[in-house]
Amino acid sequence: MTQETMKPMEAALPESKLKHMPINMFAIVMGLAGFSLTCHAVVGNETLDLITGLLASAVFVILTFFYALKIIKYPQAVVEEANHPVKLSFFPAFSISLLLLSSVWLKYDFAVYLWLAGCTLQLILTLFVLYSLVHKTFSINHVNPAWFIPVAGPLIVPMAGTQLGYGFISTIAYPIGFIFWILLFTILLYRLVFHDPLPPKLVPMLCIMLAPPSVAALSYHAIDHYYAAPGAHSSPVVLMLYGIAWFVFVFLLTNIKRFIKAPFFLSAWAYSFPVAAFILATKKLVPEFSAPEYLSVLNLIDYTLWGLFALLITYLFVRTSILIAKGKICVPE
Repeated sequence: MTQETMKPMEAALPESKLKHMPINMFAIVMGLAGFSLTCHAVVGNETLDLITGLLASAVFVILTFFYALKIIKYPQAVVEEANHPVKLSFFPAFSISLLLLSSVWLKYDFAVYLWLAGCTLQLILTLFVLYSLVHKTFSINHVNPAWFIPVAGPLIVPMAGTQLGYGFISTIAYPIGFIFWILLFTILLYRLVFHDPLPPKLVPMLCIMLAPPSVAALSYHAIDHYYAAPGAHSSPVVLMLYGIAWFVFVFLLTNIKRFIKAPFFLSAWAYSFPVAAFILATKKLVPEFSAPEYLSVLNLIDYTLWGLFALLITYLFVRTSILIAKGKICVPE
């Protein structure tokens, strides 16, 4: 067979799925790690904690292995993702996954290494994304809620960092995420109000708006208690930040029909971590500012939210597995 006759055959072969593996698959790890943290906070069952923690870790290891292969075999495809106005923001999902897994495995000695690796990569990736946003040409319609992901990382740093004894780094990281959250929220709101609506594939990403205020409240609480005297009451700033998260949560509920009608894409995992962060904030922060007689009601709310979240995670996991089985993941867009 001549070289000329082989070329059409090669062109007819399907491109490697590895080449089209999207970086936003690490949002799955964020969701599963967030679910594991809610299991620990709300249910408190060690077996469930272990199972969900291992699941999140296993998915992280598998995705990391295959994406590393993609970097080696298809570097140009990675560069194309890094130049994409939406996919670009998902690169820090890798470092955020490390930070969240350090919280999942906090009672083990290796958690500190996960956290340090996550912090280092978060700094690099946040600078990379912000540099790209500043120096590359984007239109206002390119602005989307995924842009919150790079700035959510610094806000997540104190969650495990204060408990690992790294209060100094945690305190420095927090305002970086906070200030860019405020700035990007303003830009995003302008884009949503005065320009074209988000395309159907990006509709689930509206839920990402819930993550920054929820994590900001949790991390401010962590930093506050790191420096406060033992037994000191939390700062009212914590409740103010949680109030913002609560308002965003209610606002998103008004869009529930839009979320339900949206076709299922891998981007639906954007529902997961923000909801996990809100549940964690509700469970950990609200009781500190509530009268004791309301604790039973709050526990009922916590379990209700967690139960609904467990159904959501199950739904996302099953639908994603079906897409994988049908070969509809890692395909050209």
